[in-house]
Amino acid sequence: MIFKKQAPKILVTGILLCLFSFSGYSQTNSSYLELSQVLDEATMEKLLSKKVLRNFSVFEKERKLIYAPNVPDADIGLNKWNENHDYEPNYVLENLYYFDLKDEIGVSKQNPSKEQEFIKLNKLVRSMSKMTGLKYFSHTRHKMDVLYDRCYAIDNPKTKNRIDDVLDTSVNPIYVLFDDNSFGEYVGELTYGQGENEIYLTEVNQNPLGLPGLKAIKNKDLCAFVDMVPCKDAIVVYVLIEAKVGVPAGFKNMILESFTTRSDAIFNWIKSIY
Repeated sequence: MIFKKQAPKILVTGILLCLFSFSGYSQTNSSYLELSQVLDEATMEKLLSKKVLRNFSVFEKERKLIYAPNVPDADIGLNKWNENHDYEPNYVLENLYYFDLKDEIGVSKQNPSKEQEFIKLNKLVRSMSKMTGLKYFSHTRHKMDVLYDRCYAIDNPKTKNRIDDVLDTSVNPIYVLFDDNSFGEYVGELTYGQGENEIYLTEVNQNPLGLPGLKAIKNKDLCAFVDMVPCKDAIVVYVLIEAKVGVPAGFKNMILESFTTRSDAIFNWIKSIY
């Protein structure tokens, strides 16, 4: 682009500044997206009615993902599995959630400044220690139970020394120790990112995971993607869980329940402390 000599210097400076990002993340647009810009009409209508949509597939030759939001960085999560594997996952679960940010009298709890809202969300999803004691519904025990007895950031997967929550958005990845009610103790590698209209994270297990009586999931064979899209007076949360699970097909319902309850618990945690 060629600027004419008579163009005010302040205008040129302003344009140049807009080309750069801050704090290692993309700068956000000043206005929130409408829900109709994030989801197609049919999906939006179903989501507003049901508040959550699910798509679960088992042993498919190709993944069939239908609920990913229409935001650019969703592709990062959708392609995460292929970065580490030359084979397909045999269990895939999509969850699409929605919650309104207006209180009981219709006043929005959303920050008028989108930039400040993103700062808040970034801090929230990096505060992993706050997931300690998170409750979920255990289908095997038929009651509410604690999902994570312990959950905190660690220095690395080998020494596993506990460190404070890593709130600095320039630090990636971070490692988190999860003491899971069913899977046992494992380490997840979490990578965070931000686009113009979304904040997302991916998680990949760094050691094998078990189910009761089984060592079912090998290292890096469980990938999770969480995409949070702040819309006008609402939040859309997309959770994708993909895994290669070494169990017979008869365990299908057990895997579905395990993945679903964990996804719901994470969403409810985000919603409860928002």
